[in-house]
Amino acid sequence: MPLDDLIDLLSPDRAPVHLARRCLDAYLVGMKRPTGEAPALWFSDLARRWEELDGIRKPVAGDPTSGGGILLATHARVASYLHALV
Repeated sequence: MPLDDLIDLLSPDRAPVHLARRCLDAYLVGMKRPTGEAPALWFSDLARRWEELDGIRKPVAGDPTSGGGILLATHARVASYLHALV
């Protein structure tokens, strides 16, 4: 999935937004994708990962971080990178 490998590298380290933006720009250019597609690519990958995690870590009622919800923290970090592309 586009962006998956790059996001995995950037989000755990909490890369500075300016660095993440340069990396994302270069990555998308290399993939021949406009930077405007980054949010859609990220959301499609997030949905795929979420579904996969729901099968591994069963969701628990009342716990938004159970199942794929564990990705919410990653999404919060990635959102600032994607916002910087716009």
